[in-house]
Amino acid sequence: MPARPGPLNVPGDWYVEAGCCTLCQIPTVTAPDLFRTNGEEHCYVCRQPETPRHLEQMLETAVNAEFMCIRYRGRSPDVLAYLIQNGLSETIDRFVPHPDSAPGDWYIPVPDPHRPCSGCALPDMLPDLIRSDGASCRVYREAQTQRDSQRMLIAAAEAACGCLRYRGSDPAVTAWLTDQGCWHLIG
Repeated sequence: MPARPGPLNVPGDWYVEAGCCTLCQIPTVTAPDLFRTNGEEHCYVCRQPETPRHLEQMLETAVNAEFMCIRYRGRSPDVLAYLIQNGLSETIDRFVPHPDSAPGDWYIPVPDPHRPCSGCALPDMLPDLIRSDGASCRVYREAQTQRDSQRMLIAAAEAACGCLRYRGSDPAVTAWLTDQGCWHLIG
């Protein structure tokens, strides 16, 4: 479940968790363009990474900070891989299924207010399984056949939005997604 961002964080993929900062000064020293403090209480993300150098600084800060207060709610496979490989999987916000989603192994998360749904192709790819209300998509019918499951798997790998996620326990599905470089869609 996502942590609660501090109120001064700018909108975006990165934030400092509310009440977590110890003013270790690592963020403001390592990435001074990206972090500020509000006096002597808390640090916050004042600017989201916009360049490769900024992203490097953000990742370095996340790795070196005293506690896991710097959180990531984005979907970049490279950033997710880096965080996991550096032991920071706990700093990745897990996605919450849309409340109107059908139960089952596949789901689409509740839209992030900072990253609204923008022309997702999934309803066109799987019109019998996924619906859109224009603002967000949801899985409205569980995959009930092997063919449905295969179609979901292929759509998850092909959709550029990265929002169709697998929470099932079938090792063949997780292995296939991982082999396709789509391990970030698991969970």
